[in-house]
Amino acid sequence: MKSTGFEEILSGFSKISPLKFEIWNEKGVVGSCDLEDPYKVRQFLPGMAARVYAAEDFLHEKNPKDSELFGLPLFNEEDSVAGVLLAYFVNTRTNKRKTDPDLGNTKVILAKIAGLIEERWEMQNESDTLISELDKSYESLHLYSNVATQIKTLNFSSQMILHLLNEIKDNIRMDMVFSIMPDRPDYSEIVCSEEIKIKDEPGFVASLIKAVEKSNKELDEGYFILNNSADSKLFSKLNKDPFRFLAVKIIHNKNFFGWLGIFSLNMDDIIKRSELRLLVSIAEQIGVVIANTDLYHNLEEFGINIVKSLIVTIEAKDVYTGGHSERVHHITMLMAKALGINEMDTKILNWSALLHDVGKIGIPESILNKPARLDDKEYETIKNHPVKGAEIIAPLEYLSESIPGVLHHHEAYDGTGYPSRIKGEQIPLFSRIISVADTFDAITSDRAYRKGASFEKGHAIINEVSGTQLDPDLVQIFNRIYKKSKNRLMQGRNI
Repeated sequence: MKSTGFEEILSGFSKISPLKFEIWNEKGVVGSCDLEDPYKVRQFLPGMAARVYAAEDFLHEKNPKDSELFGLPLFNEEDSVAGVLLAYFVNTRTNKRKTDPDLGNTKVILAKIAGLIEERWEMQNESDTLISELDKSYESLHLYSNVATQIKTLNFSSQMILHLLNEIKDNIRMDMVFSIMPDRPDYSEIVCSEEIKIKDEPGFVASLIKAVEKSNKELDEGYFILNNSADSKLFSKLNKDPFRFLAVKIIHNKNFFGWLGIFSLNMDDIIKRSELRLLVSIAEQIGVVIANTDLYHNLEEFGINIVKSLIVTIEAKDVYTGGHSERVHHITMLMAKALGINEMDTKILNWSALLHDVGKIGIPESILNKPARLDDKEYETIKNHPVKGAEIIAPLEYLSESIPGVLHHHEAYDGTGYPSRIKGEQIPLFSRIISVADTFDAITSDRAYRKGASFEKGHAIINEVSGTQLDPDLVQIFNRIYKKSKNRLMQGRNI
């Protein structure tokens, strides 16, 4: 029972009547218009308050101090006595100038004040409830916004699922939150509060889901709510203590992925509609992102097949360089590992190396397979293949970051290369790496007009052009690989 702000009401009525007013609850006074007590009347108020509590009705008493006491119960929204309104009158020489309080009028005054107090209580409770709901709504919106931002990505992972479940647990204060996806074990996670004591949590959650499916196989609404396990024979046997939980299907376009659920041993509350809506929304988001992730991986696989087809087409056009792209790719990956290039950049370099000669698709076979040295015009045509390669890759968005490696792999470190005649570190790193691998394989492979050089000769030439055609630092990396094991460089020779 709150008494905030009632002192003004009590003081206002005290000024227009000979009565003093107070609000009491079972613990004592919680609101008063005047605590001064020169006539020692307030000593009788605790007993009066207790009697009004017991009677739950209006009481009027006189006492030896020549005073009169009045009391009226105050009711809350559940019609239970939440406090009492007390009034007292002292028969003094000063008060005799005023009219003594009439019993009927006093009862009317107390009823009026009680009505104002009860109305204020109701308003306060409504306000508190609204603030609480708004606060929870804000938490839910904040959680949903945070979750939606995180899961709308094609890099969805088990770590993100784990973080998401912890966010849900902390924001809606549950003992356990879980995601169960039978066909995606990496996305199956359970997080629990430190206080919860359940043996074999995965087994327990599996039993929950099995009971859900057994109790309601259809689940037309896509979710299952249980607010008290004691009300169900099927669920009560799963845990000795009563619990409540909610399980929501993770589904997209009728494709079922699994379950998202919350569990609590706190039986002082129920699963709220707002919590249901929040979990349904999050489950929908997860379903969408899993479907998109699957689609992305399918597209990526499709892209890989396109790349493989392009490589096969290149090799088919140039009968003397069969396996060249794979061998350049192999050496490039060895150098990337030696350089400590991160996983994401290695993936870009991977495609750049495989596709570095894709522009040769646009070069006539008569030029590619000419059994003699090329004339100036033919050489200019060949020199155009990096540009054509970049043009071929450009429409494929997932390969767009590979374009610089393809476009500039024939630039020379001293600036005499093509197509842009850039030099030094102006040349993209991936292009400089591919250039070393491409040069070594070109020297040691057979051509229509000459026999390929030995590995030793190719290694010597690579070092001769270090600092002019090739990046000297990357040549040193190549030398370390060559020295460590020539066999690693030969792995692509029979492709």
